Amino acid sequence: MKKILLTSSVLWLIHCRFLSLLLANNVCTQTVLTLTASGANSYAWTGGIINALPFVITNTTVYTVTATDINGCSADAQFIANVNNASDDISLATAFNAQSTTGAVSDSQHQIQNSIVNYYSGNCNLIASIVQNSNDMGNTTVTVQVENNLPLHNGQPFVKRWFQVSPDTNSAASVYFYFTPNDFDTYNAYAIVNNSPLLPVNDLYTAGIANISITKNDSVGLGSNPIVFTPDSISYNPSTLYWVIGISTPSFSQFRLHAGNPGGTPLPLTWLRFDVQSAAQTHVLNWQTANELHVKQFAVQQSANAIDFQTLKLMEPEKDQTYTFTNTSLLKGYNYYRIAQYDLDGNVAYSKTLEINNLEIFDDVTLFPNPAQDRVYLEFNTSGSEIYCRNI
Repeated sequence: MKKILLTSSVLWLIHCRFLSLLLANNVCTQTVLTLTASGANSYAWTGGIINALPFVITNTTVYTVTATDINGCSADAQFIANVNNASDDISLATAFNAQSTTGAVSDSQHQIQNSIVNYYSGNCNLIASIVQNSNDMGNTTVTVQVENNLPLHNGQPFVKRWFQVSPDTNSAASVYFYFTPNDFDTYNAYAIVNNSPLLPVNDLYTAGIANISITKNDSVGLGSNPIVFTPDSISYNPSTLYWVIGISTPSFSQFRLHAGNPGGTPLPLTWLRFDVQSAAQTHVLNWQTANELHVKQFAVQQSANAIDFQTLKLMEPEKDQTYTFTNTSLLKGYNYYRIAQYDLDGNVAYSKTLEINNLEIFDDVTLFPNPAQDRVYLEFNTSGSEIYCRNI
């Protein structure tokens, strides 16, 4: 993030005489700029800019600040932000993105809430873009690294170019990563020999485009809590010769691109969370999954005996892979719940089974002994925690 400080010398007020100073600075488009004037009591910037607060700049702009001291004297100063467009060559690539070059480069910006921010290296060479972040992520560092050799984990190859995103505050957002055709070509050279699915060689290779997946790992590296994403958007720019792959992610860490698993076997769905809670005469089910690559739909199922289940509702996959269902049709006594996962190929799998006792309805009442002599006992479940004693 570029921070420009207009010091007190710039805005020096001498007997309320008007001073104007023109400054210039070069920045890349869709980056974060902070203009800070000092030496006076208040500041008014043109263009809706607030002194010392970051904002995203897109075009070359002349900004004027009016500084006023405690005596009401004012002076103006101007600042030119020269904005350069993104280079046709992405980071760690030769001219025309013909080859990827090994190494690692980073850029840090203030990722303002719900902003569109590009991250660059060198002469506005794109690394990645982050958009639609639900929270202010603070200072965010995006690193791209191109390995010497193709990374492998459990027989799964990954593209040599991968990304690390490290924000001060994590947030759900959409992110776009940039790749050279050479990144995909070196992957395919390995995949052909080892019978793995291929990445696209151009924007007409629909089978290869459909194979693209991105795996998110914790920052410790490959194999750490993997979550696989199907991209929201895939595009190829024939004039600049690079690929743009976009995903929606619940948080940030490391991201690596690949083309499915060896032999095309899909990764199994992962259940991150499944729980049920009682609330106001309802049962609220919450669950979260990962690796929803081939899921057609989910079925919320209920049972009175944990054997015979009835489907309460069918639910379509969600982008954030997070689900909530509220059941108002409670059974008396114990309720058992599970989630059935139906895949596109017709297979079905089930979550674990949860049980919850519907204490707001009396369960079976038992009277014993029978016949009775001098006393009789009643046994039942009730919603309260009080103990009742009655003489009959």
